[in-house]
Amino acid sequence: MTEEEMTQVITSFGRCVNNGDLFQTFYDIFFKSDPRLAPTFANTDFKQKGLMKQGVNWALMFADENVIGQIGLKSCAKAIL
Repeated sequence: MTEEEMTQVITSFGRCVNNGDLFQTFYDIFFKSDPRLAPTFANTDFKQKGLMKQGVNWALMFADENVIGQIGLKSCAKAIL
């Protein structure tokens, strides 16, 4: 991906996050895709949307070869493993 394309992706993500509830929209579409999904997430604390936003940010930064993104994803991986 070129630097210009990466900038466009990051800018687009920022607009989506700032101009609506991107993650609620994601979950709404996700749950509508299959009625069996909603019960699976019945006890999920959706405050984790902030964590999802951070994870996407780190992934974009990592793809842009940003050191903070690399550190963020590595620390996330350590926490999971």
